[in-house]
Formats: sequence, C-alpha cells, structure tokens
Amino acid sequence: SKALYGALDRFSQFFKHPLFDSSMMDRELRAINSEYINAITSDTWRNYALLKASCDADHSFSKFGCGNYNTLTNGGDMNMGKKEGSEENEAVVVEGGGGTIPRLEVVEFWKKHYVGKNMKLVVVGKAHLDELEKLVHECFSDVRGDSNDPSPFDDALEEMKHERQQLLFAGTANGATDKEMEEVTTATTAFGSSQLGIIREVIPVAEMRTLKLLFGFPPLDDAMMNDSKPHRVLSHLLGHESPGSLHSLLNEEGYIN
Repeated sequence: SKALYGALDRFSQFFKHPLFDSSMMDRELRAINSEYINAITSDTWRNYALLKASCDADHSFSKFGCGNYNTLTNGGDMNMGKKEGSEENEAVVVEGGGGTIPRLEVVEFWKKHYVGKNMKLVVVGKAHLDELEKLVHECFSDVRGDSNDPSPFDDALEEMKHERQQLLFAGTANGATDKEMEEVTTATTAFGSSQLGIIREVIPVAEMRTLKLLFGFPPLDDAMMNDSKPHRVLSHLLGHESPGSLHSLLNEEGYIN
C-alpha cells in the first residue's frame, strides 16, 4: 500500500542519509539529562548502579551505563551560555559551558555500525510477498553493506575533525578530546570469587524493606546452560506456589508475599 511504502521510505532514510541535526541532538541530550536526574532518586536505578559497581572492574558490565549533559558534551553546562552552529558545524560550542555537541562521534558510530551486515529487516503487510519484496528492495537496496563502503558523510567527517581540532587549539572546548572510542575490555566473568559472598546494606530513598539474593552462574549461551538449563530449574523451584512448596512455606512464615 501507499502508506506502507511511505513508512518504509521514511524509515530507510536514517540508514542512507541521516541528518544528525545538531539542534536536534542538543534536544536529545537535554532529554537524556532529564532522565538521568529522575533516575538519581529511583531505588531501582540506584540498586542497579550498586550491582554494576560491585562486579569485576575489568568487565564491561562495570562501565558507566548512562550519562548526563555534562558528560556527553565533554564538560558542557546546559544552564549556561548560548548554542551556536548548525549541522554543517559539528562542534556546536556552548558558550560559557565549555562543551561541544558530540556530532562527530555519533556520525562515526553510525558509519561503522549502521550497515547491512549488522542488521535484519522484518516487514509485515497485507500485500503479496512479491510486492513486499519489491518495496523492500526499492527502499533499502542503497543501504551500505559494510562499514568500508562509501557513505554520505565521508567528506564531512574530515571537515568535522578539522573543526574539532581548531576548537581544541583555540581552547574553547574544555576537556574535549578527539580520540577514537575505546574498545571495552571484557573479563572472563563479571562476578568472580572475590565479588561473591558479600552482604551489602542499602539505605533506600523510598520507605521499603527488601531482601535480594543474587547468585552467579555462567552466561546463558554457555554450552552447559543450554543443555541442562539449571536456571530454569531454580526458577521453577522458587516460583512454584503449590502446597508444600518452598514458596508456600516462606509465605506461611511471612517472609514473602
């Protein structure tokens, strides 16, 4: 249908010719900052942050999982200064705030990862399969298959890098760097023997009392886990609510509800 074709055409443009408009990126950064502020007083997020901080420091799970306006703009202050620039000028300077909109990093991430070999597309429609295949081919055949294939940002990337270097030289982007994103090192396991057998007490923001028991086990894609599925057995034993079950006993004692 025309509606489906229009939707696919609009959707496919992000994988072929995204805008990465700096003003829209700034708006998204402010939205992320708002979510970050709200999460500070969320016991769920606070406990999750504690869990991440408790694992092996060399494991990727320990890395900082979110950011705010300051961290994502290399020191920018959203409450200070006036934004200048456009999508042609990557490093939008926040005057007085000392930061830059990270358009260069976002574009490089898109160029490296948003390619055909990393994606799959599923289209559901009322049209015949041959017609759906034709629509997909028309809309997505121009999507780059590999990160080494030419992209609409190839020339712009060099210009953006040059502009970033000029800003750094002028000292207008305090703390900004032009280094490539570091590869996250992953340890063998997030929770080894030195991270287990520990009791942690947390003072919650809300009025609550909760006991959490966390057990370490191999990744779910481990061969042993696939064959025997011990986590499913444990889940069944703890969750089964029939008379005489562990759940029933704990409920009678008032330990759970």
